[in-house]
Amino acid sequence: MSESSTSKDHDLFDAAQAGDWAACCTLGAEKFDFVTEGCEQLEENVRKIIAFTKNRSSLLTKIFLGETGTGKGKFARLLHEMSLPDERFVELNMAGMSSDLVNNELFGHGKGAYTGAEGPKDGLLKLAGKGTVLLDEIGDASLNTQMKLLSAAGNGRKYFPVGSTQELTNEAQVVCATNANLQEAVQLGAIRRDFLSRISGAVYRIPNWSNREETHRIQTVRVLVLKFAKKYRVAEMHIEHEAIQCLFELPIEGNVRGVEDLIERAIFLALDDSKPHIQRKHVLEAYNFGFSFDSESSSVLPAEQESSLRSRPSNLSANAGEPISLKTSEKELIVMTLRHFSLHITHSAKSLGINRGTLYRKMGAYFGTTDPKEIVGL
Repeated sequence: MSESSTSKDHDLFDAAQAGDWAACCTLGAEKFDFVTEGCEQLEENVRKIIAFTKNRSSLLTKIFLGETGTGKGKFARLLHEMSLPDERFVELNMAGMSSDLVNNELFGHGKGAYTGAEGPKDGLLKLAGKGTVLLDEIGDASLNTQMKLLSAAGNGRKYFPVGSTQELTNEAQVVCATNANLQEAVQLGAIRRDFLSRISGAVYRIPNWSNREETHRIQTVRVLVLKFAKKYRVAEMHIEHEAIQCLFELPIEGNVRGVEDLIERAIFLALDDSKPHIQRKHVLEAYNFGFSFDSESSSVLPAEQESSLRSRPSNLSANAGEPISLKTSEKELIVMTLRHFSLHITHSAKSLGINRGTLYRKMGAYFGTTDPKEIVGL
């Protein structure tokens, strides 16, 4: 469960009230690094949000549908800022949570509801007030939770905390998100048909990265480069056109989130070059580093795709005709990352897109030590 404080910035709200969808797209990219402009489906979603916002339909339940990593959560934040900027935004990811835990977090509980419940606890619906509650992975909701939400998100908007006889009223805007096929879940009996109807007051479909228009994807890449350049205090950083085309041809997993992770790794590689520009070689090295930690020289690309990418002019070799080994590029990236994060293992591992254990194993295999001070030469 996560919670954000109330916002005092009304730019998105004012743009929505004025019906200025272009301004909403621009501000959304600035605030959340979430580009909608140039993608027909995403632009249509923004127009729909504006229409609902102007009609004051915050109590209508909305749902965002799309694969993991497409930006459903960011779009939910965009919707919140366009409709309820002064109110609280809270979210609950239901993935892997038991029904009892979900009900406790969402609806709260009364005193003595279970062993150890010495006092009452407010749930997210009450904590949100007149703000927004995002229920991520709603497809994992149990039938019991679905029954409770039918009432809390229905016309009466009434619910009871767990183990309490005190009826409460839900004043929050309920927004759902899922990557599941809910129609199929209805057929399997995992989702109630009336529940699906209730949460589908307004449906927003988020397309996969590969299905978006190229102009939109180019703009997204450039926004992400600027984001990480600012994060790591790089005065000038841009990505070359050839590098962008290379990125588009790679079978990147994780949709936009996967692209974001790859760009962050590529920036680290580019920082070690004389020119702080992301080149095609940086994209390839970042991709291989992120997906093949147990191989010193093999590429994770399909053979025909690797051949196509490597057949183009490139500066990927240390000496003429001699490609840099994956082991060498990984070692250099580990050293750069450890230096940047002042030898902090957890932060370094997260930036590299791996866990602490994997980073320690790579350090031991490549440098014969797991002491970061020895690795960076301190």
